[in-house]
Amino acid sequence: MPSKTEHYQPLASTDIESNQRPSSDEGSEVTFSGEFEKSRRRRKIWVQLKEILSRWNLMGSPSAGLIISWTTSAILALFILYNLHYNSGPTNPLFPQIAWSPLQHLLEYDVKVFKSAFGGDIDRRYQGPPSPEIDANWDDLYNFGSTMLNTYEAAHLPNKTWPIVQEPGNYIAVIDVFHHLHCLNMIRKALHPEYYVPHDWSDAIQEDNLLGELHLDHCVDSIRQSLMCMSDVSVIPWQWDTSDSTSKPVGNIVHTCRNFDAIRSWVYDRRMIVDFDKYTDMRHDPLAGVFDWSNMGQPGI
Repeated sequence: MPSKTEHYQPLASTDIESNQRPSSDEGSEVTFSGEFEKSRRRRKIWVQLKEILSRWNLMGSPSAGLIISWTTSAILALFILYNLHYNSGPTNPLFPQIAWSPLQHLLEYDVKVFKSAFGGDIDRRYQGPPSPEIDANWDDLYNFGSTMLNTYEAAHLPNKTWPIVQEPGNYIAVIDVFHHLHCLNMIRKALHPEYYVPHDWSDAIQEDNLLGELHLDHCVDSIRQSLMCMSDVSVIPWQWDTSDSTSKPVGNIVHTCRNFDAIRSWVYDRRMIVDFDKYTDMRHDPLAGVFDWSNMGQPGI
């Protein structure tokens, strides 16, 4: 979305001590040596715990030994569950984002079959000739404003954001999936200029005023970066089409998906209902982000 306040600047390590991040030139060392050290400490603690329990078992009565045995089994089970979560990776649904997000605890995965979006296999809620009903369905996906984060959440972001003057202790943000849905909807509308009248980006007041070339170009490349970042590796197969005796790619296939409804519900409950004051200078706030519009930082993907 076009507001300049929605770009971020990395936290300085002196601002929020708990938010220190390794620099890019030492990232790999932190990743591998840090993981090795954590693993070594866990093994050491487990060995010490087994030695202590073993001594108790030798010194106690048979009934005490049975209790110790049960306790050991329970601790072992908890230890295994902890390691399953701690060592989760790309093949595990528990795999988290590397960059912290206030929604990370909500990430759930399920399996969905996509529609091919051709012929009769379309989702008529979002696809087809423009209509008030389709517009309302698209709006319902994302169009409920910016999100409010509390101080704890803002402090843990990898990038700074801006305070909400009217809501002390709260900060404005946009969760990126909803930004991309907005962008995709703008591209959809641009396909029907006879229905949606395009305007210049600089005149933007309402969302339909964002159909100018500059904003649409931003939307296309923002979606490109997101697709490459997420890199959906679901496999599109070829199958035999008996209607014209040729093999064709099949689009209605299985995908592993994050639970969008849970994410949308959280964001909707955190929607900002006050008019955002973007003109009051809040640079004294240690969590407030500042950037130079003429220098947007490192190139993207």
